[in-house]
Parts: sequence; structure tokens; C-alpha cells
Amino acid sequence: MHIHIQQTTDVDWLDLKTIRLSSLAESPDAFGLTYEAAFAYTDAQWQDRAGNRTPPMYFVARAEGNPVGVIGGVKANTGFNLIAMWVAPSHRGLGIGSALVEKVLAAAASRGESEVCLFVSPLNKAACALYERMGFCFTPHFEALESDPKIMLQRMLARFDTCLPADFIATF
Repeated sequence: MHIHIQQTTDVDWLDLKTIRLSSLAESPDAFGLTYEAAFAYTDAQWQDRAGNRTPPMYFVARAEGNPVGVIGGVKANTGFNLIAMWVAPSHRGLGIGSALVEKVLAAAASRGESEVCLFVSPLNKAACALYERMGFCFTPHFEALESDPKIMLQRMLARFDTCLPADFIATF
């Protein structure tokens, strides 16, 4: 099975909408954004997101032309954040998650960022293992999930000078 990952453009808005809504429906406890809030976005708002006219930037993974994964990256006050990471259950375990994370890390490095952070529930063992394999380290910072404050998220950080393999940046 061939997987193709690319940063979204204007023409990808419907795929971005489809995969993002799928992620929110399948894993509502993993995201600060709710399905209902995203469903309320207009087509023009999805087009702006896909066309990178509003943050964040998105990458979509496709298998046989169909969207099967998504990830976002956004510059925030606290640095560069990895967000919205999700792979369809039917395509998990194929390396798509790693490839998506690599895209965001490469985008951050190309913009001169020295680190990337994300927030994940420590109870999501599969996601935590993926992020650790990709060079992220847990920090002592926790915060509540915006869409469900009962769920606590822990911050993970990848610093290009300490956590990632030395040859990682040289490959981009």
C-alpha cells in the first residue's frame, strides 16, 4: 500500500474536513476541539485552513487517494506546537504516524525552530510510545484538555539539539 503525505493546499479542503471530522468523531478525548465545533466551520473556513491562510498548517496522509491521517503544526506563544495528530484505525501500525510527525518536525526545523512541543494524555500509551520514538521527552507540565477538563494532558518536547538523533535535521 502506497501512502502519500503532503501539506494541504486549497484543493485539499474537503479531504482535510473529512479526515479532521473523522478524527474528532473517533477519538473525541484526544483533542481540544470538539466534533460539533469543527462541524460548524463553513466551507470557506475549511478552505482557509487547507490553503494555509490561517494557522495551523496541516498535512494529510492518503492511501489510494483517500485521507487516512492528519497532523498540524502551529507557531504559538510557547513555541512551535504539534497538534491534531491522528491516523484512521484501519491504517494504524503502518508507520503513517511516524511519517506525519516527521513532516511537522521538518516544517519546524525549516522555520528555524529549536523545539516542538505537544500535549498528550499519558493514558494514551500508543501515542506516547510513538512520540518517544520520534524524540519527544515528557516534561513536568500538565494541563486540562480544553474539550473535557477532566482529562489531563502532559507536555512533551522535542529539542532538535538534545532529543532528536543527530542526523535528523541533516535529512531535511
